[in-house]
Amino acid sequence: RNELIETMIPFIEKNKINYYMNSLKNLDYVEYLNIYKKTKIGFNTNWVSGFKDKYHMSGKNFEIMSAGCLLLTQRCFELDLYMQEGVDYVGFDGEKDLLDKIDYYLKNEKERLKIAQSGHDRIMHLHLSYFLWREVDKALYTFHYPKLPSNSKDTETVEVL
Repeated sequence: RNELIETMIPFIEKNKINYYMNSLKNLDYVEYLNIYKKTKIGFNTNWVSGFKDKYHMSGKNFEIMSAGCLLLTQRCFELDLYMQEGVDYVGFDGEKDLLDKIDYYLKNEKERLKIAQSGHDRIMHLHLSYFLWREVDKALYTFHYPKLPSNSKDTETVEVL
């Protein structure tokens, strides 16, 4: 994550793009979401901390989309269980792809807004249907915590795409 940020910041500053970064995590949740609400592109990584070759679905993906911001995130299989890349969010592979997509979506406002709105609509549908957290819980236990007992009694499978 730090390597991507160290590449991204000079690019952003060189192109005179306003940005906000808070690694202190000292904002209350509403203030945190309001920042995304005012943001054109929300950046996220899906690395498992300490393991550069492992990825996992992060709640930040859903927070960014729920605020109506375009999600630009590393490709992640688990996210694709709920969202469609290129329709609801934009995935990237590596530093160059990340910078190219920042540049592209800042220059193509209609396309950025269309994807951001689709992601927001999808999140609202999932949230309102109680689907989101039930399925996120199921995905975490399926992909990341198979040895831990699940507290979830609801194992109904729902097709989302």
